[in-house]
Amino acid sequence: MGLYLRNSAGNYVAQDSNADAIIDDADAVDGYHAVDLLASAKDKTANRALNTVYQNTTGRVLLVMVSCWCVVAAEGSLWTRVEGWVSPDNSTWYKTNFSEAYWGSSVCGEVNIGGTCFFVPPSWYYKVEVATSGSADVSSISLRKWIEATF
Repeated sequence: MGLYLRNSAGNYVAQDSNADAIIDDADAVDGYHAVDLLASAKDKTANRALNTVYQNTTGRVLLVMVSCWCVVAAEGSLWTRVEGWVSPDNSTWYKTNFSEAYWGSSVCGEVNIGGTCFFVPPSWYYKVEVATSGSADVSSISLRKWIEATF
């Protein structure tokens, strides 16, 4: 058992062979592995920012869970995309997961624009980016919550 990451072409770009030491067959119930993510989950919202690069220095696989919101000052249509990215070298980046949302012509005020959840191998870099477009006047984009868990 291990953690495998594929690029958009379907090729393996990372393998964490130490995953067996983190989760082994002794932890399995009916072939499924139980991981207590709550025990290691940490709220990092106060210490994280969008479009900023971080490195996984935990020595373990990191699960990153992020949700975002924006303030729309003037009514209009809005398209948003929240993306998780990882890199082995802080140069070549791989998009891991994203969420998209679209609102018609009536969105205004505080809007929950979704989030992303992705794994980061040990020593790899990671970031979360948000893109918006449409006729709505977006005055700010912010983190709602940034949680990290190791296993």
